Amino acid sequence: MRNKTYLAYRGQPPRNSKRERIPELDFIRGFAIFMMILDHLRYDMANLPSTLRSIGGNWMEIYPKISDLSGWCDDLYYTEWYTIAHYSFVILFFLVSGICVNFSRNHWQRSLFLAAVAYAITAFLFAFSRYLGMNTLNIYMGVLNVFALAHVVYSLKYTFLKGYISDFWFAGVFLVIAIAFYNPNPVNISSYDPLYVLDHYFDLVFGQAKAGLDYFYPIPFIAVLFFGADLGKLIYKKKKSYLPFLKYAEPFPFLGRRSLEVYIIHQPVLILVLTIMVLSMGYNPL
Repeated sequence: MRNKTYLAYRGQPPRNSKRERIPELDFIRGFAIFMMILDHLRYDMANLPSTLRSIGGNWMEIYPKISDLSGWCDDLYYTEWYTIAHYSFVILFFLVSGICVNFSRNHWQRSLFLAAVAYAITAFLFAFSRYLGMNTLNIYMGVLNVFALAHVVYSLKYTFLKGYISDFWFAGVFLVIAIAFYNPNPVNISSYDPLYVLDHYFDLVFGQAKAGLDYFYPIPFIAVLFFGADLGKLIYKKKKSYLPFLKYAEPFPFLGRRSLEVYIIHQPVLILVLTIMVLSMGYNPL
């Protein structure tokens, strides 16, 4: 009791007190997650005919019912505005996540947990695609992998240097590196051998090669996270919300608060929804 009173006198919250969340950050992050879910739904729908064909059954009987929508989802990927929107929301997610590192109690604990989850998913997808005899499901440097890598790099920086000046300079350095190493035509690595991919890991990091689905060039997004960390130190010095009413704008605040859990479970949920949809249309895999 005495310790809590002393901390309160010093202007510090008790260690077991719950920190106030910033609703606008939850909202923006949740909105970015929501757009990611729509993007993955588009991908699943575009690939639904080929997926059903590989499974077998009477997929041709329901193909006319889904062909137009599937074709539209596939064509959407190649439009210029879709590409701009896709990367804009990813950048927004990394920027807000950078702002949020200023509210983290333990940078290393969070970053290592993110890395463990990201590469556990990578390992699971590798084993699953190997079991199916295909390598199209592998993800080696997807959004979550890059996200975890960016947090590990920031934790390393934070261990030795703190303050918004160092965030700003590191963001600038990573941005220069991203431009210097930018390769519009990276080598496409396609291999079942994880050791071969690991041997080219730095090529993936520096954008000289790409492998698997959902490849993202990590360096620019690391720079964005550092810019976000710098921005957060300037805007949220008092760690108080500017738009507290956004906590009622559900479901986006919920998605923002549970972004990692949503990222992990959203694809199985989408697959379940699509399975129910095609079964209700009369699809029989047997």
